Amino acid sequence: KAPDAPAERRVGGLRGGDVLRVVVFREKELSGDFLIDARGYVQIPGVGVLQVAGLEPQEAQERIVEGMRARGFEKPEVAVQAQVRVSVLGEVRQPALYPTEPGTSLLQLLTIAGGPTERANLRATRVVRDGRVFVVDLESGLAGGAAGRIVLYSGDYIVVPRRTGFTRESFSFVLRAVGAAAAL
Repeated sequence: KAPDAPAERRVGGLRGGDVLRVVVFREKELSGDFLIDARGYVQIPGVGVLQVAGLEPQEAQERIVEGMRARGFEKPEVAVQAQVRVSVLGEVRQPALYPTEPGTSLLQLLTIAGGPTERANLRATRVVRDGRVFVVDLESGLAGGAAGRIVLYSGDYIVVPRRTGFTRESFSFVLRAVGAAAAL
């Protein structure tokens, strides 16, 4: 590959839980966001039910075009963009379920969720994937370590726990309590 060639971002095969954003030129009723079910099928009204799990988005696009031709569309113009859905929970500013591009890293998703709160324990961040829990030190990831570059997949859960022990909040509470006691 030439050094000045644009960087390609490999998406990988589509999985259950991914979302396909389909845009069909001149056919707005066929356009929309469609969820890939747990069996790997996507149902697009007017096109039918198509097996797409394991395919690259470009291959899914070709399969949708084939399905449209089988239904009588002569020259369908279709654009397909894949999105993965990842949940972010705990001590982040905007915990939610986020649809995002495939290849999104843990740090990028943390940024999308508004960043950590002051009470976040980034050293004990957990990634839950397929029922398995992985503890990740995101503090080192923020410093440029590999932990922040972990790629996320549909169905992953990110849990940023609350810091425990003596924190700035507990210190200020103790100071207020001591101040109140001294005033009495």
